[in-house]
Amino acid sequence: MQWIKTIFNFYIDASIHVALAVYALIQVTCINYNIPFEENLSIAILLGVIVSYNFLKYAEGAEKYLIVKRKYTKIIQFFSFACAGGAVYFMMKLPLRTWVLLGILTFISALYMIPISKIGKNIRSLTGIKVFIVASVWALITVVLPVLDKRLEMTGDLVVETVQRFLFVVAVMVPFEIRDLSRDAQNLKTIPQLLGVRKAKMFGILLMLLLYLFDFLKDENNIGEHLVLAFITILVIVLVGLAKENQGKYYSAFWVEGIPIVWWLLLLFF
Repeated sequence: MQWIKTIFNFYIDASIHVALAVYALIQVTCINYNIPFEENLSIAILLGVIVSYNFLKYAEGAEKYLIVKRKYTKIIQFFSFACAGGAVYFMMKLPLRTWVLLGILTFISALYMIPISKIGKNIRSLTGIKVFIVASVWALITVVLPVLDKRLEMTGDLVVETVQRFLFVVAVMVPFEIRDLSRDAQNLKTIPQLLGVRKAKMFGILLMLLLYLFDFLKDENNIGEHLVLAFITILVIVLVGLAKENQGKYYSAFWVEGIPIVWWLLLLFF
């Protein structure tokens, strides 16, 4: 059964799981607001997330951000190159209006990963803002992009959805930041560094409660979608509450990261 573990580890290490999580959140938006499924956008984002996350994870330890030495990392690198080609192919099929926002988000992602020459830092290393940048980008990609791509009106409900998505991403990042507490530089000022582990958990739980309450601000609310959100809220609260610094390898990387996939699958059945 070693081959199953090898494939599963590659699935996690090559950022396929996190990419599917982003893909799932796009589908959550499409289902909740009856937005027609857009294959080109969804697959372009799926492949683009694989490329960007793998670059983020492995480029810093590579010579000139490209030359890696470990065989396993090289396999992931070649996989990422293939995904990059696929992402470009599907992006070429998208309308110009979608390209504009994608270009802005790609630029922000590049600044997040690559140091700005004059200050020698990327925005990921700037004090206290990492989680909020990631949450903002995820919210724009998974809510605003599908709306923009279909030329739909950005209604009040969709604005609330965007805020909810931001709160969701910040909350689910708390277990990751607790896990990385001993490895993160002190100047990053992550949520657990600023608040401590216990208060960081309380902060994440509070965000999820706010997210759930915000659902009552919407003009249109399907009971099935609302019940699914209630379940997801409870699930995130439990996983945030159980998070600890010395957690299992897959606690955050698989179970927490997989919550959007659960959310999407539940909506398909309700």
